[in-house]
Amino acid sequence: MDRELSLEQARGLCTELLPRAPKLTTGQLIEQIKKWAIALDPQWARRRYEQALADRKVIGCRNPDGSANLSGVNLPVDRVAAASGHIDALAKAAKHADDPRPIDHIRADLFLGMTDGTYTGLDDKAILDHLRTHYNSDAPDESQGPGDTRPNNSGPGPNDGGLGEEGPDDGDDGPGDGGSGGPDDGEGPEDDEGPDGGGTAAGGGCPVDPVGRRGAVGAGMELRVRLSTLLGRDEYPGELAGWGPVHAELGRDLATTLGQAQWRYAITDQHGQLIRCGIIRARPAGTPTRSAACRAIVELQVPATTLRALSTDPTGLDGWAGVVADLASRLDDDTTSQDPVTADAARRVPGAALRRYLEIRDRSCTMPGCRAPAHTSDKDHTLDHAKGGATVGPNLGDACKHDHRLKHEGGWRLHQPQAGHFHWTSRLGHTYQVRLRPIIEPLPDPIPRHESPPPLLTPPSHDESTIWDDTPPHNDTKLSPAPPPEPDPPPF
Repeated sequence: MDRELSLEQARGLCTELLPRAPKLTTGQLIEQIKKWAIALDPQWARRRYEQALADRKVIGCRNPDGSANLSGVNLPVDRVAAASGHIDALAKAAKHADDPRPIDHIRADLFLGMTDGTYTGLDDKAILDHLRTHYNSDAPDESQGPGDTRPNNSGPGPNDGGLGEEGPDDGDDGPGDGGSGGPDDGEGPEDDEGPDGGGTAAGGGCPVDPVGRRGAVGAGMELRVRLSTLLGRDEYPGELAGWGPVHAELGRDLATTLGQAQWRYAITDQHGQLIRCGIIRARPAGTPTRSAACRAIVELQVPATTLRALSTDPTGLDGWAGVVADLASRLDDDTTSQDPVTADAARRVPGAALRRYLEIRDRSCTMPGCRAPAHTSDKDHTLDHAKGGATVGPNLGDACKHDHRLKHEGGWRLHQPQAGHFHWTSRLGHTYQVRLRPIIEPLPDPIPRHESPPPLLTPPSHDESTIWDDTPPHNDTKLSPAPPPEPDPPPF
C-alpha cells in the first residue's frame, strides 16, 4: 500500500499514526492505516477495489493429504459478508436444533451444498431439513461402542457456538450471560425476535423463517457510515463491522441495498463520543422500508452540531430530508423515562434497547486487541449478576465467546472503573486497559494526486481455462504438529 500512495500522502499518514502506534496492536494499526489511506485518497481506494474485482475468480486445488480446497478470490466484500452471515446463521440454527457435529463441519457442508447444486430451489427451512436428514442417514450407529467416531458434543464447544448466544439462566453469569440475539428494534411487534417473529440465529444473522421464505439480503452485516458521507458531502470511509473499512461510494451503495435493515443512529459530541443512540424509522426517498425479516444493521453517525445545521438548512438534502428531520427530533427529545442504560437494572439479561446501546458504545469485544463485532458478542456483567451486579450500562460490556470464557473459566479478571472503560487482568497479574472509543474518529481530508489514475485492466477471457489449480498450497499446516498452548495467553 505504501507504494500506491503518493509521497505526500504517505508522509501525512505516517506523521499522524506513528505517535499512536505504541498503543495499538499490529492488527489495529493495520486497520488504521487502511482507513487513513482510503480517507487520504478516496478515488484511489475505489479504483483499487474495482481493479481487484476485475480479477475475481474461483479456484479449486487438491491438498497433499487427498482433501481439496475451493476458494473465491477478489470477491465483493459486501457479498462475501452476506454469504458468510447466511451460512453462519444456518449453521447456528442447525446447532441449536441439536446437531452434534462441530459447527465448522456444518458450515462446510452448507457451503458445498450451496455451490454443488444440492440446495438448488430450497429455502432456508428446507435446507435445514435436508441437512438434518442427510446427517442422520449417514451418521454411524451410536451403538458401535468404543470405536464410534460420531462426535458427541451436543453443545457448542469453544469454537462451535455462535457468538452472542444466550445460555441457560443458571444464575452464575457464565459465558451464556445473554447475547445480542440479532437486531431488535424493541419498538413494535414487527421487530420481535424468536420463532414466532421470524426467528433468527444468534449473532444478528439472516433469519431462518419458519414459514419457509428465503433469508434476507445482507445477513449478519453491519454497516457503519457517517450521515455526511451518505449525503455526498464528504468521502470518508465507512466500515463493515468485522470486515474493515470500505470506500465511500461502496458505503452509499450498501446503505441503499440495506434499506430493509435495522437503521440505528449514533449522535456524538464534538469529540466523536456517543451522546444519543436508538432506532430510526425514516428512509431516504426510493429506499425500501424496514423489514423485520432483514437482520442486517446500518448505523448512521452524525455529530450533534452537524445535525442541527442540516435540520436548520435542509438545502440539498433531496430524498434525505425525512431522515434528517427524524434524527433531529430524536436529538431534541429529552425524555428519560426509557433510558436504556438503566432500564433493565432488575433483569438478568439486558433488553433490546440496552443491548443496542452497548453495541454502539463498545464497537467490538472489549478484550484488548480483539476486533470481533459487538453485535456478535455476549453481553457480560463486569460484576457477575450472581454476585449482585446490576444489569446496567456501567456494569455491562461486550465480550466475544472466547474472551467471555477467559473471564469465567480462564482465570482472567475484569474491572470497569467507568462506563465503557475496561481493565483486563491476566492470570499472571498483567493489566490491559481499554478506553472508550469514539464513534466518529478524526480522519484527514483527501490529498489529491497530480497524475492521472491508471486505466482498469480486465484480464482476457480464456474459454479453455478451468477452476482446477494443481498448484499445492504453500503451507501444509496439517503435517506440522500444533504448538503447545501459551501458559498465559495474551489478549491479542
